[in-house]
Formats: sequence, structure tokens, C-alpha cells
Amino acid sequence: MLYFLSLSETYTTTWWFIALRGFLAVLFGVTAMFNPLLAASAAVYIVSIGLMLDGLKVVTEAAFSNATWRLWQIALSRGVFEILVGAVALYNGHSTFKLMAFL
Repeated sequence: MLYFLSLSETYTTTWWFIALRGFLAVLFGVTAMFNPLLAASAAVYIVSIGLMLDGLKVVTEAAFSNATWRLWQIALSRGVFEILVGAVALYNGHSTFKLMAFL
């Protein structure tokens, strides 16, 4: 499981996920510079989709490592929870924006 690998092994197995997060961060930054109102709604979508993608990644890792990793049930429940929170945040965009502004 990725949680028990060394740092170099972790980055060689998840480079695509780190690159995806970097691409989304740059896309959000460019949007915020040119259109701040659009950036506010884009922030809700980025956070929601990011939560769902991260949850999907954790669920996939837990599903493929259940024979070798002892705590795969905890990872599976965390991934499902992230997917559900991301879906609720995407569905209730206005409330999510209020919560993000409050935090």
C-alpha cells in the first residue's frame, strides 16, 4: 500500500495524480486572475471533483490491496466518505461556497 512505501516509491507510483493536482491548481490560478467571479464557482467544482477523484483513488487502492494490507477496510470507508462528500458538495454548490468562504 502507498502508505507504507518510501518517499521515492510513492512518487514513482503516483506521479500522474500529483501532476493532475498541479494542473488543476494552475488552471484555477489562471481563472482567478482573469475572472474572479468565475473563480469562485470554479473553486467549488475543483474542490468537489478533487474530493471525488481522491476518494476514487483511495477506494481503488483499498480494493486492489485487500489481501496484503491489514487496514484496507479503513481506507475503503475513507474513500467512500470522500466520494459522498464530494458529490454532496457538487450538488449543493451555493452552500459549499458559503462554507468555503466561512472557513
